[in-house]
Amino acid sequence: LVLLSGVEPAQLLDPATIPAGKKGLAVRLDFTKASCRHIAERFGFLSVDQLQAQLQVKQIARDCWQVSGRLSAVLVQACIATGQPVTEQIETLINERFMPPDEEADDKKPEEVVADDSAEYLEGGMIPLGEMLVQHAALAANPWPRHAEAPQSWQAGPQGAGKTGQEVPQEGQQPGRENPFAVLSSLKNE
Repeated sequence: LVLLSGVEPAQLLDPATIPAGKKGLAVRLDFTKASCRHIAERFGFLSVDQLQAQLQVKQIARDCWQVSGRLSAVLVQACIATGQPVTEQIETLINERFMPPDEEADDKKPEEVVADDSAEYLEGGMIPLGEMLVQHAALAANPWPRHAEAPQSWQAGPQGAGKTGQEVPQEGQQPGRENPFAVLSSLKNE
C-alpha cells in the first residue's frame, strides 16, 4: 500500500511505477486542507472537510490502466432554499480507465486497444489521480442540497424571496402579469 498524504488536485501517478501483475498498486490518498479549500471554492461548496480515496491501479492491457476503489468525502453546501449549511457524507465507487491519446499510442493493431469510449487520457504520460477524484466528488455531491428544516413550499425569486406559498414574479415580470411562456404554452395546446 502506497500512502499519499498531502495530495493536491494536480496529483499524478506515473504508470511506469505500477508493478506488473494482477494486483498492481494499492494507493491511499488524503487531500490537504488547502486543497480541500481550493476544491470548495472551485465548485461553490461552503467547505470540503475531507477528501480521501483507497484505490487499486493496475495495467489491464498494453497502454491501458484501470483505477478502481472507493472515494470518501465530507462536503458542506448551502441549502437551496434557506442558505443554511448542509453536510453531506459521500461514499462512491471509482472505476476508470486511462490510456494515452491516439497520437501517443504505440503502433498496434486496433483490436489490441481496449475499446472503451469512457476511457480517459493520460496527461503527459501520467494518470491524473487527483483531478479524477476531485471530479468524482463533485459529481457525487447532491445538486440540490436541502436543509431538514427548510419549508417545503419555499420559493425563491427577486421579489418576495423566502416567502411561502406565494406566487413570485420572475425577473423582469410585472406583478399580476401572466408569464409570457405560459401564454405561449397555452397557444400550443389549442
